[in-house]
Amino acid sequence: MDPHDPEARTQIDAAETDILRKSPESRLALWDLVAIYAMEGRAQDSQKTLAILLHNDPNDSDALTASGTIAAMQIHFDIQAEKRKRNIRLENAARIGDDGIRESLRSEFEPQIQTAVNLLNRAIQNNTQSSQPLVMLNLLYRMEAELAKTDQESQALLRKADALVNQVMAMNQQQDTAGTAPDNSAEEAQPSGASASPPRSAAPTATSSEATRLVMIARRLLVCGLLTATCSVLVCAGHHSIVVYAVRFGGGSKDLPAALALDATGHAFVVGSTYSEDFPVTTSHRKAQNLSWAAFVTKLAPDASSLVSSTIISGHGMTFSTAAALQPDGQIWVAGSTTALDFPVTRDAQQRQFQGGTPGGAGDAFLVLVSDDGREIPYATFLGGKGDETVTGMVRTSSGFIWVAGWTTSHDFPVTQDALQTEFTGRGSSGFLACFGAKGKMVYATYLGSGGSVAINAMAIDSKGNLVVAGNTSSAVWPDNSPLGGTDGFVAKVDSSGKKLLIAKRLGGKQTDQLLTVGGTSMDKTIAAGWTESPAIAGFTGHRNGWIVVLAANGSVERNLAIGGSGFDEVRGLAVNKSDMLLLAGPSDSPDFPTTVDAFRHRDGQPTQAFLAMLNPESGQLLFSTFLGTDAVEGYGIQRGNGVIAGLQDEAYFFGEATGGFPATLGSFRTPQSNDSTDPYVVEQTVPPRTKS
Repeated sequence: MDPHDPEARTQIDAAETDILRKSPESRLALWDLVAIYAMEGRAQDSQKTLAILLHNDPNDSDALTASGTIAAMQIHFDIQAEKRKRNIRLENAARIGDDGIRESLRSEFEPQIQTAVNLLNRAIQNNTQSSQPLVMLNLLYRMEAELAKTDQESQALLRKADALVNQVMAMNQQQDTAGTAPDNSAEEAQPSGASASPPRSAAPTATSSEATRLVMIARRLLVCGLLTATCSVLVCAGHHSIVVYAVRFGGGSKDLPAALALDATGHAFVVGSTYSEDFPVTTSHRKAQNLSWAAFVTKLAPDASSLVSSTIISGHGMTFSTAAALQPDGQIWVAGSTTALDFPVTRDAQQRQFQGGTPGGAGDAFLVLVSDDGREIPYATFLGGKGDETVTGMVRTSSGFIWVAGWTTSHDFPVTQDALQTEFTGRGSSGFLACFGAKGKMVYATYLGSGGSVAINAMAIDSKGNLVVAGNTSSAVWPDNSPLGGTDGFVAKVDSSGKKLLIAKRLGGKQTDQLLTVGGTSMDKTIAAGWTESPAIAGFTGHRNGWIVVLAANGSVERNLAIGGSGFDEVRGLAVNKSDMLLLAGPSDSPDFPTTVDAFRHRDGQPTQAFLAMLNPESGQLLFSTFLGTDAVEGYGIQRGNGVIAGLQDEAYFFGEATGGFPATLGSFRTPQSNDSTDPYVVEQTVPPRTKS
């Protein structure tokens, strides 16, 4: 139930009134109120209601845990907000370095931290079997470490936090060893699939139905609305992995994110396609009155608390945005495909006329520059011939040139005379590269690929300014004349002019393989990822697994491995952070997809879910892997991971699409959701450097 939905708002108000009128002192009624207030983010009202429960029973471990959790998460969000406001980033340090700022924050938050610590310690004294208060104490100790007077105090607090992590892990391992056998001493009968709730040492005796309902209310309280970020605070071996925010937004139909960009101040620009009439916008460049697919560009506040700007771009036809590149001035280039003859191109467009496309095809590619506030389109152009085109990758060079890559079926695609490949040869599709100056004039374009269907799916730029693309090929002669399977992956690299082919490598096994994303390390290694159905790939275990290939600077294969379980898994997003570790994102429906011990959420039999992972490209070691959300919640909907970008420090921004339940964090921007709508989500997570091994 979404409290921002007017119908849900009416139901919540009615429930609150009914509870207060009929049973203001009932224990169950008070828990109902706590859950309602938590759903709405009303922390103070939740705490007041919990205070009544604790007045009636000072040793109620559930109430103590809930109260301590609410307090801890509120402190966490407040400190995060202050750090953002003061532009504080803790890089390879646990303690805030500026004495004045640290003293100011400690004087403000230390009393609140101690109050929360006391509540959680009391909860632990009354229930030694629950890990929830330990997890929250771990978070509080790490917050204290940031504000500590000395480095020695800070390190001591971190050791206490690490000890709690070890304790939680030991408890989890004991639960795994114990399996699913019921423990009648722990609680009354549970509904099928519900996890056991620890006994209260001094709680009033409850009937079986009341105990069951209390368990479900408490579980919902600790993970809904206000508290979903508790999934992010379990850290491992001294590494501080925290979800900073998780936000979901959109309209009542399908809204699909395809790209994400980040500016220097932390604003996230989400780019994709929408079919929703009520998609949240601040301005619109939509010409058609009838509903059809349109491109969207949405700018979020640095803490995701609000929508700064949002716009829609389309004509009378279908428009899909698939790639983006941000300029330093805040304007953003967006590209994709459109079938709209009246797409809003500008007077100075490189190509003002729609050239064509096959019935039901992609139409022409487009390239658009959108202003920082979304109100203006300084430049827009078609790009294509009489066949179909779409842009699948885009990069901006340090000198301001915009490169786009994609695929085309047009034999008359507007290549330049100095192109690396001037003619469309073969059948199916060919890849293409095109370069535009800062004002939108196309200065270079070429085909890339021949002899069969060749498609570029992703593009990146390496440390030397060379352009790297990845995709799939069914050609028997490109990039070589030794096909491996029906469809193979490939990686190609051209120099900064696009006129010299440096590397062209066919990759894969005997089955179908596709590379969907590409990046590079500081050592000029190329990383490509996607999916494979070839059992010959090392680590392959399922029907379709995620696939990662590491190429040396000379194009030789250094690592070729699969990641996944027994179902269908794909790597759709890849980024390389400043430590040269790989950040991975994608969808999985494998119940045995590998997660690490410090995962926020392990597999629980739900349908397709998004995974977030970190992998060492040198060793192939999986350093971190989790599903989106938290093990404490049941009934999530479907989430797919579409991509990831690395932040300026130790942050990673994962994005994708969600249908049904989603673990949004307190204070994040929200729009009313329907059960069958598919919406974009963005998760900012700190992922500190991990030891290479």
